Amino acid sequence: MRSSFVLGSALAATFVVLGVFACGGDDDTRAVADAGKVLADGAVVAPDGARIEQPTPQKSSKVNATDETVDVLGTTRRYVLAVPKTYDAGRKYPLIVALHGDGDTGPGFRAALGFDDLAGDDAIVAYPTGAVDLGTAYDQNSDQLLSQAVIDAVKAKFSIDGAKVWGFGYSKGGFMLNEIACRKPGVFKAMAVHASGAPDAPKAPTEGIDFPVCAGILGLPVLATEGQFDMIHGTEYSAQFWALTNGCSRSQRSATTPAPCQRHDSCPAGKPVVYCVAPGFGHTPIWDQAAAVSWGFFNAL
Repeated sequence: MRSSFVLGSALAATFVVLGVFACGGDDDTRAVADAGKVLADGAVVAPDGARIEQPTPQKSSKVNATDETVDVLGTTRRYVLAVPKTYDAGRKYPLIVALHGDGDTGPGFRAALGFDDLAGDDAIVAYPTGAVDLGTAYDQNSDQLLSQAVIDAVKAKFSIDGAKVWGFGYSKGGFMLNEIACRKPGVFKAMAVHASGAPDAPKAPTEGIDFPVCAGILGLPVLATEGQFDMIHGTEYSAQFWALTNGCSRSQRSATTPAPCQRHDSCPAGKPVVYCVAPGFGHTPIWDQAAAVSWGFFNAL
């Protein structure tokens, strides 16, 4: 396992790809342009003076996105599933379950986050709708059971690497991931949580600080980020909790890449804990590098 992660040339190339657009209707507009003229803003003016707008460029996508449903405790729940267009059943894919914040939806979070644009050919990404109930017991909690139901449904249809089922969560979605990791260890093999805190569980003192106690908890790689002006949701406390759970140093961290991030020292192989403070950001919107940094973190595992 690599001890640090970088965005690197591959990720940089991804961002270049995101800037490439495919335009439609070129033949029609060129024909008009030949007879008339093209304005500085790209519009075409025909010989009779009529203004003809260029077609709106459409961003190309490497995935097929479908609306899916799954039954959870007798209720139909929805999620968007993004599968690479180059999907190969002979290959094992990581599965990323991305949980939105309060008031959002799976489709809305997907549009804002752009995670499957980054993952492209290399992962399957699911965006469930619903991350509200943090308190109800796990076995009766439709929102917490939703993640497992989605994972099971996707595994039944596609070739998934069971060791690379990763969770991405923002705000209440990040709190949800922490609750699942506390109440049902092993559902996720790694997680990236943004602007959210530790599990809400009974606490006991450890190294002079009260931390949650989760029965049977398993250590796992954790990336925890928050905005510079949003340090009220307990993200650093969450990182310290996972550092202790994993056997890392709680208080000692070292700079890692990208620059806003620090890695907890002395973590065992395969269980890094990284904490990042995004300069200039508050709670909303989500850090504009959250998806990219998370993808880099996952890829380094």
